[in-house]
Amino acid sequence: MTDTTYAAISSISTAITAFISMTALFIALRAARSANESAKTGRCVDVHSRFQNEIRAIQRSLPWHVNDPNWQPTPEQTRTIALYWYLVFDEWFTCTRLGSDLRPLWEKHYSEAVKAALRLPQFKLSIEGIFRGSMSFFGYGNEFRVEIERLCREATGRKLIP
Repeated sequence: MTDTTYAAISSISTAITAFISMTALFIALRAARSANESAKTGRCVDVHSRFQNEIRAIQRSLPWHVNDPNWQPTPEQTRTIALYWYLVFDEWFTCTRLGSDLRPLWEKHYSEAVKAALRLPQFKLSIEGIFRGSMSFFGYGNEFRVEIERLCREATGRKLIP
């Protein structure tokens, strides 16, 4: 064999090694991306499951006719409605401040439930009272109120607190 043949074989060998290395890198990057997406999905499922457990507990403690516009809650039920709003704050805070991967939970799911609650007189009254009182919501009270105001306008066509 000549030096030219060895050079050609060496070049081909180098090219094949480079191709295999690039392919391995591509596969590793895809695997990492897939693992990251799976972790995000798992986190969303876990967060959603925890919030659903909390909301189900609140729903169980309220009567079946809670959606009746003329329903008048007992003092205990009034407290439960206030707890609902604190849970809504937790949903909003978690989904909008603790990771962009959770934002779709708020935008596509929880905010729609909040709009339904804002259409119910007793629920609307409760959040109005909370905002009129001395609430802090971990220092995010103003931002949370802006979001609830936005949802109230979308749900009812009116401001939350006139």
